[in-house]
Amino acid sequence: MSARVESAFDALEHIDLLLVMSNFEGAELSAIGDGEAMRAMTRSVKHVRRYGVVGAPAWARVMIQVFDVVSPVDAKTFDLSEEANALTWINRPPEHPVDRA
Repeated sequence: MSARVESAFDALEHIDLLLVMSNFEGAELSAIGDGEAMRAMTRSVKHVRRYGVVGAPAWARVMIQVFDVVSPVDAKTFDLSEEANALTWINRPPEHPVDRA
C-alpha cells in the first residue's frame, strides 16, 4: 500500500484517502518500522487532505481522533455500516484551498 500512496504523492499535490477495514485481523509490529511505510506517513502530512477510515478498531479510532486535532490532515472514522457516508464525506469538494507551504 505504501508504494501506491507514494506514487500518488509523486503525481498529485493533494490526495484524499479512504481506508475500509472490513477484514482487519490485527497489525504486524514489523510494519511500524518499515521504511516505505515511514516515508509515506511522513509525506502524508504535506499531501493528504482528507483521511477517512471505515471499520477501525477502537484503539485506532482513538489514535485517528487524537491526530486529527494536531495534524493538518482532516481525519474521520466511520463504522462499517457507514461506508456510504464515508464515501460522501471523502468525495465532497474542498471547503477552502489547501495551503501547506
